[in-house]
Amino acid sequence: TSIPRAKIDDVAAVVDDDPNGDNPKANAYTYDRLLTKRICVKRETDSNSGLEYVTWRTLYKSPVWGVGARDFVFRTNTAVLSSKEQQQEIGFVSEIEGGRVWCFSADNRGDQHPTDSSYTRGALHAFVLMGVETKNGVDLYQIASFDPQGMIPASVIDATNAEQIEKLAIMRKLMEEHAQKVEGKNIIKTVIIIIIIKQTKFDRKIIIIKTNKQIQIIFSLFHQYPFP
Repeated sequence: TSIPRAKIDDVAAVVDDDPNGDNPKANAYTYDRLLTKRICVKRETDSNSGLEYVTWRTLYKSPVWGVGARDFVFRTNTAVLSSKEQQQEIGFVSEIEGGRVWCFSADNRGDQHPTDSSYTRGALHAFVLMGVETKNGVDLYQIASFDPQGMIPASVIDATNAEQIEKLAIMRKLMEEHAQKVEGKNIIKTVIIIIIIKQTKFDRKIIIIKTNKQIQIIFSLFHQYPFP
């Protein structure tokens, strides 16, 4: 799915807004309707690569009557790939100069954490969420493989699989909204720059260089008057 005018910073802002598992208003509770709690189990840093890994336990309520609640334990890693060589290694390459790829991955750690009798322990075999910057915004990709374990009717499994598409759609909407907010803030900052430059009597050409097309309309209001 594509997110117009977005950057990978917008993707990260939506996914990484609860680094310690203590934010009750985290976006995850919006795009995952069955999620009831995220618990940060531990953080560790690979001594060779320097990459940080975070182990999480997530709790889910029952989707329907007669089906038990589930929990998952998995380890995550987030990386930003800036070079084309790094991007080519994973098969996702940004089409623009300086374009970045954001990668969030998770793998199962359920067998390394004590079980809870209140939950059936599911297994997250693999999960990858990729954000690739393009000339129009960000292309978002998701790959997921998990097993809820236990006895679950086939109809519930089918509904859960279909819900993954809806979850991605909600996630996309949140990222698009974040991109629009950031764009609005950048416009305000650029207007402030125009005023400061006007007061310091810099050349008009510099003002135009520091503005985008939207701000050039605002600049035209100043252009008809001479600098003091």
